[in-house]
Amino acid sequence: MTQRLACHFGDPRFAALSTVAAFHAYIATLPEGLHDGLNGRDGYLDPDTVWELHDPPPGPGEPYAFGWGIMTWPPGSDFECHWHNGSGGTYYALIQLVPELDLGISILTNGYGGMTERVVEELAEALFARHSGTDER
Repeated sequence: MTQRLACHFGDPRFAALSTVAAFHAYIATLPEGLHDGLNGRDGYLDPDTVWELHDPPPGPGEPYAFGWGIMTWPPGSDFECHWHNGSGGTYYALIQLVPELDLGISILTNGYGGMTERVVEELAEALFARHSGTDER
């Protein structure tokens, strides 16, 4: 679901809101563009560029490439998940991509802390279950 912001040009808040609206539009389409590249389709970036950004260097530890972690997700599955999260101290955001299922999950919050991260993780798992056909409800 993409939130739409209503604001006319003469409103003094327009400049700030237009930036927020543009960011929301971008973050709503980011997973699709990255999935195109991960699945060999031309999108925002050339597929080779996307894979370069998502290909961790060899070595010990968790696979991590240019800000993107690679893990098996959700717990108990065999799906490769490319993820990135972050916070500025007052918000928390998570993007997860499951190339095998052509599935992307973006969650943005206006809160940060342990409870926010737990809720985001539970929401991501619920969205995965619903959109991957593994939801038992």
